[in-house]
This record gives sequence, C-alpha cells and structure tokens, in this order.
Amino acid sequence: MDAVHEMIRYDHMRHINIYISKVRFLKEHIHGSFELSFVLEGSAQFSQGEKVRTICPGDLILTNPYEPHSYVAQQEAPIILLTIQIHKLFLRRYVDCVPKLVFDGSRLEALPAEEYHSLARLIFQTALAYFESELSKQFDVLGYATILMGKLVSSLEWKLEENPDSSEK
Repeated sequence: MDAVHEMIRYDHMRHINIYISKVRFLKEHIHGSFELSFVLEGSAQFSQGEKVRTICPGDLILTNPYEPHSYVAQQEAPIILLTIQIHKLFLRRYVDCVPKLVFDGSRLEALPAEEYHSLARLIFQTALAYFESELSKQFDVLGYATILMGKLVSSLEWKLEENPDSSEK
C-alpha cells in the first residue's frame, strides 16, 4: 500500500506541532517530521514500516520523517495520543545533520525506566508550554524541543542517511 503524504500545518510555532488526538483508524501515511506520541488512553495496532505492535497507555512511539505508519484501535473506543511533531528542518541552522538523522525508535521500550519516564515528562512539559499563550512559553517550547532531540540522540541508536527523502523540496 502506498503511504499518503500528510501535509502538516505549523500554525502555532514554526517546525513544532503539538496536539491531542482521538484515533480509531489512521491509514498509512508519512510526513517530514519526527513524531513522538505518548498513549494516554486505549490500545491500538501500530504499524511502522514492516513492524506491527500493540500500543497501550504509557507507551511512547517515535516515528522518523517519511517513515510510513498507521493506527487501528483495538476496541470501539479510540486511542488517545499526545503527539509532538518536530519537523526535520528544526535546528538545521545550528546542527546541520538533523535533516539526515534517523532514529531506531523500536528501542524506546528497551530504555531504562528513568530515561523512559524522563522522556515522557519532557513531552508533557513541552505540551503544557506549547498550549500557553505567553511569548515566554514559546521560548520554553523551543528549549524543551531541543532538549528532547538531545535526549533522543543520547538515548537511542541513530544514523545519518545521506538522502532520507529525495522528494523534499
């Protein structure tokens, strides 16, 4: 099946999008953002490339830019996700390899509990700041997103791909 290219609008902040969603079914799609989701409620089958796994409350899911992924809730009730999307061009002026960065997201479950919970707390801190309207909170979001990317680089296996997506304009 061909993945649908999801176009993400960054209305609130450039290169960062945070939202809570209720999902019963989300067909396979791709986008130019790193996507880190925290499962708040429900369970679903999550497909990521060739891998399929069951996700439930407390799980973290990391998807790389242009990595096909989909969700199918396991019950009538939807799965509820808190999601942070950080565009691959975020911080490119300061860390030029970020657009080429690819994480092994399947390793999140293998992280020591303290690192895993630290990532989860950082996701919530980032989301709380994002939904505040004060200008100072937008600076907090930039700081938290930078720390989040740093924690992912220091905690997970990663590689640099020379041309992760040849269709990027």
